[in-house]
Amino acid sequence: MGKKLFTGKTALTMDTVQMMMTGLPEKAGSTSKYGLGIDYKPSRGYGHNGAHEGYLTNMYYKPEQDTAYVIFTNVLGNSYDTLRTQMAFLDSVTNKIFSEMGL
Repeated sequence: MGKKLFTGKTALTMDTVQMMMTGLPEKAGSTSKYGLGIDYKPSRGYGHNGAHEGYLTNMYYKPEQDTAYVIFTNVLGNSYDTLRTQMAFLDSVTNKIFSEMGL
């Protein structure tokens, strides 16, 4: 993911890329959007996060800085509350990294 995907230099047409990037608000009044499998958050850019047995992942692309990143970590426990807490921690790590990088 990254520059090639968001400039239409892959199998996707620019029309499809635009639909992904436009998205729809995740909920009323939200600045976060979701379109065709791509999440947009102003603080993170375009991408997706996820959880699978044993790990959590944040993978996003910030076109303003032409920066793509993937952050992943192991997971402790498998309850929804545990995953939600750990995903919030992963998000805070992502924000700290951006802050340190001046993004």
